Amino acid sequence: MPVKRIQSDLYDLGYTDVGTPDGYYGKNTETAVKAFQKDNNLTVDGIFGKKSKLALWELADRRG
Repeated sequence: MPVKRIQSDLYDLGYTDVGTPDGYYGKNTETAVKAFQKDNNLTVDGIFGKKSKLALWELADRRG
């Protein structure tokens, strides 16, 4: 999954700490990923792995 897509989806879900999607996995993206992981009862490590991806897809699908 491209970083820019992760950033865009997180931003759309209200994780605005990610900033403007730019495709760079920097500190802002890591902070947003950690917040997303915490809110979704996932291991909070800042790594956007399989479980984070599945949770993000599920939430994004619900939003339409």
